[in-house]
Amino acid sequence: PEIGWFGDGERMAESVPPQGENRRAIRNVAALVAVLLAGLWGGFGHWAYSSRQDATAMTESGLLQMSHAVEQYVRNVIKMAEIFQVTVERWLERNDAVNPCADRGFADLIRDFRHRTGGLIEVRLAMPNGDLFCFPDAPDTPLDNVADREYFQAAMQGAPGRLHVGVPVKSRVTGQWRLPVTTRMVRM
Repeated sequence: PEIGWFGDGERMAESVPPQGENRRAIRNVAALVAVLLAGLWGGFGHWAYSSRQDATAMTESGLLQMSHAVEQYVRNVIKMAEIFQVTVERWLERNDAVNPCADRGFADLIRDFRHRTGGLIEVRLAMPNGDLFCFPDAPDTPLDNVADREYFQAAMQGAPGRLHVGVPVKSRVTGQWRLPVTTRMVRM
């Protein structure tokens, strides 16, 4: 018999697997590809989850450090306010007959304190009726009445000399948010 370009047909029939084996091989390849893809997606999912956990942990740590720093800063500001409160009480004791609203020395004391704190602490004086005065800028004209504010009510109900840290409040005078630190001062 003569052999053509493509060889002997019988030999070709021998090398081609039966139909059932073809299907099994295709299923095996498909299963292998599915397993590889599942492994790839599983690895990607694990990497994404662990990366997110790491980022969350780093952010949480940074926020915790920042929270501690802000807490210490606020403590220091409150301590400055307490020092100023004691200074004003002593001034009032030594100058019992002097009206602090009209006294140049008292105005200089407040200006100096404001300057030394970089304007961080604004000094306001409120009368028992709630009239609020800004010293030394406008000592004769009430800027507002704060009798309805929580910090004023707490100061008036508290013992003289006891500091009260109020909730943050938006000033009706400046429009800025402030953390009120108040105390009630009385002349003896």
